[in-house]
Amino acid sequence: TAGVAVLTTLRGSGHEPAPLRHYYVQAENVDWVIAPTGYDDDKLGRKVAAEDTRFPAIVLRGYEDPEFTRPLPRPAWMGILGPIIEARVGDQILVHFRNRDFGYGRPHSLHTHGLRYRIASDGGWMPHQKPPQPGTAVAPGEEYTYEWEAGPDSLGTWFYHDHSVDAADNIRRGMLGGVVVRGRDEQPADREYVLLFSNFSRAVTRLRRDFFTINGVAFMGGLPGLEARVGERVRFRVIGMGDEFHTFHLHGHRWPLSGQVVDNVAMAPASTATFDFVEAGPGLWMLHCHVLDHAENGMMQHYLVTDR
Repeated sequence: TAGVAVLTTLRGSGHEPAPLRHYYVQAENVDWVIAPTGYDDDKLGRKVAAEDTRFPAIVLRGYEDPEFTRPLPRPAWMGILGPIIEARVGDQILVHFRNRDFGYGRPHSLHTHGLRYRIASDGGWMPHQKPPQPGTAVAPGEEYTYEWEAGPDSLGTWFYHDHSVDAADNIRRGMLGGVVVRGRDEQPADREYVLLFSNFSRAVTRLRRDFFTINGVAFMGGLPGLEARVGERVRFRVIGMGDEFHTFHLHGHRWPLSGQVVDNVAMAPASTATFDFVEAGPGLWMLHCHVLDHAENGMMQHYLVTDR
């Protein structure tokens, strides 16, 4: 997993203890490099100048402690993605959010998809609401705790994101993380990857071109760690976000989805898909969006499969 939540239990009369998961999530400013390999693509090997790949992002980062001093471990394949909120059906989730966006100086919030919550934990700012609902415009330097619950209808892959005053721009700058909800007795796959398909437009980054990315990274080789061994069960959890439709296509692989066998999955903005297979084909495989313009402008990565 991408990080471990702090666990306690809630005890109710006549019921089994319900795990209470604590997550500590912070909004931070980073200079994000979209093409860290320094190459435009693997086929032509064109170099990309640093000034054409770096821009001031706002990201969500996880911590192990209430003081926000010990960062959660982050595998390289997560890229720009915020911490993954993991839970099982029946779990209560407390997300302790701190806004450290002093670069833009904006208020922020967290809003989740797929989980249950009351209005005080919605995070959706509305301009006509005076004063704003608590938790919808957390000022720089301030904190707020969101209370979420993983219900029976929360199984699967979801995500959370900023939903405050400048929500659209903040999401486009990187303020999004994954949510994974498993059944009480469900076993995770041998390998699980959460992949965000989105774009960075020049209107947001002020760069010379648009980039289409997987977990905020463009072009193959930029997300090390997407790998498996023959015989392992691999589960991909994919998220679409932004202003355009995308697809997930993995060379040399097929999997069952919605009653048929496919090798390409379409994703609308704010949609997700979850699928898995037992790995059988060693090699260095291409993983990319099949919207041709998106692939040509960065939405492609490597997926490495080795023998046992």
